[in-house]
Amino acid sequence: MAFVAGRSVPEVVAALGGDIVATIGEDEDEVEDGEEENGEEGGGADYADVLLEEEGRLLVGAAPGGVVLQQFDGIAIHGEEVLAPLSRGTVAVSVFDHPDAFIHPSIARDGAMCSCQEVMLDPERGDPEEAWRYRFGDGGHPSGWTARALAMAAAATGVAVDGGPRWIGRPGSTVILLPERLRD
Repeated sequence: MAFVAGRSVPEVVAALGGDIVATIGEDEDEVEDGEEENGEEGGGADYADVLLEEEGRLLVGAAPGGVVLQQFDGIAIHGEEVLAPLSRGTVAVSVFDHPDAFIHPSIARDGAMCSCQEVMLDPERGDPEEAWRYRFGDGGHPSGWTARALAMAAAATGVAVDGGPRWIGRPGSTVILLPERLRD
């Protein structure tokens, strides 16, 4: 998951150069008996299904203060090739949450990657101020590691998420296919 400050969905899509695959919430006109034209019950394909149809797909959704990106099948949004261009003139932060190993934020400011440690490790000299503020390395703090990383990402970018069940994948979100050069 990544947050980009002050950008719109069309700006992010243009910066990445991907092909638009779908816009969530479009083509969901109901027909008789509550069945969709595509044969699915209850409102069309879920955004997760659309993302998983092909490797290299990315969801870009608007949120107050910027955009949120989500990728299910890879880690491209955590790399310099994606984050640095998205951060030109602003800040972009991604959070890679590996279920069996670590939680690592990546931060880019004005086109350059910044140093940042894994959440479970103590911040080091040169790490961003946010790593200290959000208690990275503090195993005794009651908040979870992922919650700290996401709170730091939201605070550093100013992108506001409401924590609800569908704060990404809302109608109007765009699914793009990353160019081959950006796929991992």
